[in-house]
Amino acid sequence: MSEPYAAIESADQPPLTYSDSMSLMVACAGAYSGGRPLKLGEPCTHSELSRNPGYRNRRAGLVLELSGDELQRLILAALTPDEVSRLRARHGLVDELSTELYAADTRAALEPKVRVPTEPAQ
Repeated sequence: MSEPYAAIESADQPPLTYSDSMSLMVACAGAYSGGRPLKLGEPCTHSELSRNPGYRNRRAGLVLELSGDELQRLILAALTPDEVSRLRARHGLVDELSTELYAADTRAALEPKVRVPTEPAQ
């Protein structure tokens, strides 16, 4: 069995694993379109952006710790420019924050799959 494309860890259930980027995006988009978060279980950490309760997203050696909302918006390319700047400063120009998804100069989402909040995470 091959390694999953991505895994989302919580405190009280086995990691949610996804075999490819499309299955991960479909899971998030389906939850978002229904106005509900993914069923992630109990948070296991705190968001590196907002310090709100969060989850670990692991993919190809990268570990991002984000709240449920931030995680879904990351996957759906809908982070705020401030969030993109802060994550790029910490993790570099990784696939999830690439200039194909966010403008190099303004950090604005180029083709978000959901509405980008007007206020950064607090």
